[in-house]
Amino acid sequence: MKDSSRKKMSDFYDNLVNNHGLDIKSLHGKDANYTKSKQETKFSIISKYIKDKDSVLDVGCGLADLNFFLLERNWIGQYNGIDISPKMVEMCNNTLGKKSVSCVDIVEEDYKKNHDIVVSISALQHRPPFEEGDEYIKKIVTKMYDISNEFTIFDVF
Repeated sequence: MKDSSRKKMSDFYDNLVNNHGLDIKSLHGKDANYTKSKQETKFSIISKYIKDKDSVLDVGCGLADLNFFLLERNWIGQYNGIDISPKMVEMCNNTLGKKSVSCVDIVEEDYKKNHDIVVSISALQHRPPFEEGDEYIKKIVTKMYDISNEFTIFDVF
């Protein structure tokens, strides 16, 4: 992703975190029709495919809500999240009490660590500004597939 696009997207989410903190509005803004209930519906569907000890990479993890959802269901696997928003990453690591979330652009940076399951839920919704959005999403999905040991789960708005 071009630096100007990454900065614009990162600033967008950094501002949401500054304004809304741990609220779901930090993920999509106040005008989005995205609720905790909708999020949990998606998580409950994908959690059926995640085994107890699977390692999970959450691409565009936001506030690491998937991690908390899985832990509430007695999941004991390894969670890692990546996001392009430094404020989201900082908020996650403070909330989790550990450094399991990193500020990474999975396409542009040399991310090579494999995980059993690679997911991206409600993150592939914005076409990067000044980019060929369809091509960028294709690159993200291809990279997710390349680093998954078992399978990749994602949704696209």
